[in-house]
Amino acid sequence: MKRILSALATAASIAGLALGAAGTANAETAPLPSPIYISEVSTADVNQQYIEIATTSAVPITLNTDVTVEATFRLDGAPVTLPLTIPANATFAPGTGYLIAFANANLPCANEVRPEILPVDKPIQVRLITGFTPFESATIPSYTNPMFAQHRTKLTPATFAPAPKSPCQFPYTPPAGTAPLPSPLYISEVSTADVNQQYIEIATTSAVPVTLNTDVTVEATFRLDGAPVTLPLTIPAGTTFAPGTGWVIAFANANLPCVSDIRPEILPVNTSIQVRLVGQAPFIFENATIQPYVNPMFAQHRTKLTPATFAPAPKSPCQFPYTPPAL
Repeated sequence: MKRILSALATAASIAGLALGAAGTANAETAPLPSPIYISEVSTADVNQQYIEIATTSAVPITLNTDVTVEATFRLDGAPVTLPLTIPANATFAPGTGYLIAFANANLPCANEVRPEILPVDKPIQVRLITGFTPFESATIPSYTNPMFAQHRTKLTPATFAPAPKSPCQFPYTPPAGTAPLPSPLYISEVSTADVNQQYIEIATTSAVPVTLNTDVTVEATFRLDGAPVTLPLTIPAGTTFAPGTGWVIAFANANLPCVSDIRPEILPVNTSIQVRLVGQAPFIFENATIQPYVNPMFAQHRTKLTPATFAPAPKSPCQFPYTPPAL
């Protein structure tokens, strides 16, 4: 299995890279390459050129819109852009990807084969675009060894390094010690201090509209009279998330017109609560401890994705579109 990701603790801008130029770090504006990202690009071997796109998603998803994959390079001094496409309804299970092969490449795993040949001695800019908005932009440096490809070594900023070619070697596994990216869903806001407006809000990091292909369990665990209690809540398969949207679970007396699910329970107001998002297997891809607080006008808001960090601030349920915090 390929080690294609490194530590995700530093967010940086990955948009707007010029050919041959590096991105500028900006933790406030860095978009997350979610739910798909450029994982490997092969150009030096004219007989096996490809662009491989992988997913950061922890649960199986279906794209609800086309994603344009733009490959831009210079040919005879003039810029050339190949507009490629990952079609709507393409599905991604965790650790899988989508492979675009070129001309002479003989790759049975290719999802699409293009007639063009990419330049072998020039950098290539690859962008992932939904609508007219790029959510991934990476400059792939030129290299000379035809046995190698450029592999993704860091998500943000988009960083690549040459290593032996390994197209379609799924599933991808992040390196040991790397915090998993909460994708495409994460815990965004939790309200407990006001017994009349308790809720758990789940938001999406996805840059494109997606549909969940499996249930996601939302576990809320706390102590009641000294004994642990776990409420198993569910975001059902078939739920669709557009960029910046979310899912709100309200409890007991809460009156929220935006609620996706209403539960009869009342959460404790004076104890910590552990909230986990659980996918298949089961696989826990979010695990956050929400600390108690006293102001009933406040909720605990997500301030950092990795590690999951919260801070009290005035309640603001369902105020979408919601922008993910920095990594």
